[in-house]
Amino acid sequence: MYALISWTSRNGVTLEREEVEVRAARTLTVMNGGKMEPDATVNLQYRKDIWGGKIQSLHDSKNDAERHLEREVDDGSESPVVDICETSTNNAQRKRKKKSFGKDFEESTDPEDDIGESESMCHWEEISSGVWCCPIKVKAAVKDAATRTALACALLGIFYPKEELKGRRLHDLDQDVVEAITDFCMVAKLTKEPPLKRTKEGDAPKPSSPMSRSTIKQAMRMKCNTIISLQRKKAETSNAS
Repeated sequence: MYALISWTSRNGVTLEREEVEVRAARTLTVMNGGKMEPDATVNLQYRKDIWGGKIQSLHDSKNDAERHLEREVDDGSESPVVDICETSTNNAQRKRKKKSFGKDFEESTDPEDDIGESESMCHWEEISSGVWCCPIKVKAAVKDAATRTALACALLGIFYPKEELKGRRLHDLDQDVVEAITDFCMVAKLTKEPPLKRTKEGDAPKPSSPMSRSTIKQAMRMKCNTIISLQRKKAETSNAS
């Protein structure tokens, strides 16, 4: 699923002109517990910036979304259409189009946030900009910042009631819990299956069953308890000295 987004703000500052762009729906965070639908308010964590805007339309394929984008820009601009989301073998270019007229038409190009394993970390700013009650399949692969953020938001529901989380920001929550969840999401690999090994008889053993939701919750609680305990011991040691 792909969405045509109209960006209206960057880090809380309203843009001079709206910028329209095609993005994969999975990279977007719907605010205020809303649904992924037209007119929904969304944001995007891109490097150190948080972009805010609204969904104009949803499309089943990227090509459909880009064709819709071309029509959207052409309606208000006399400038020639420029390719969007140009890709190469190694790097992807992120291009946003500004809704403007005549000579005022501009195009903004930023390097795509090509997240590698070393950079796939859940920053606190990323969590604070997300929807706390974001639905997530526990067995979904945790491969990038977007899925790590979704996992963190889902895990917060273990420690706080859903209604209490709505509308709250990161600094309102217990920082020990937030840090434990962040640390857990950095290393979580929920779908990694053990490789099949053949026995001497040549028969492959039955693979182990995937982790259940209760198992993950228990692991999360143990991880949090360990980190919180260590942090408190460090605090007591520093205060004593």
